[in-house]
Amino acid sequence: MTLHRAVACDTDGCAALYVADPRLGVDAVLHAADRAGWRISSGGITTLCPSCAQGSLPVLERGDCPRCCGSTFTSQNGDQCRYCGHLIPRPSRGWEEEQDTGDGAVGLLPVLPRPGSPEAGERPA
Repeated sequence: MTLHRAVACDTDGCAALYVADPRLGVDAVLHAADRAGWRISSGGITTLCPSCAQGSLPVLERGDCPRCCGSTFTSQNGDQCRYCGHLIPRPSRGWEEEQDTGDGAVGLLPVLPRPGSPEAGERPA
């Protein structure tokens, strides 16, 4: 089991977390959270998530947001956090969802052009 360092918001009732890479030290985690929009006081004594720092509602339910672990909803441009507003863009064109084959291997696969098509860059014979 890998242990992760995390930064939690100090606002009462806020469930926001910034979960960092497990290889980072304490100072690097605080620096990474600061770059992600968290308001970190000197030495990490007080921390505010991006939502609380901008005066919005505290994070009430957790989800997939990489900035605050808040829940997200699907918009035209991708998934957007309900709390901090962070946008997780959709994969670029040329990628599509793999169908679940029942073996647990679900992910993204490239969509390759057909041989001989203009997208493949080949000339028809």
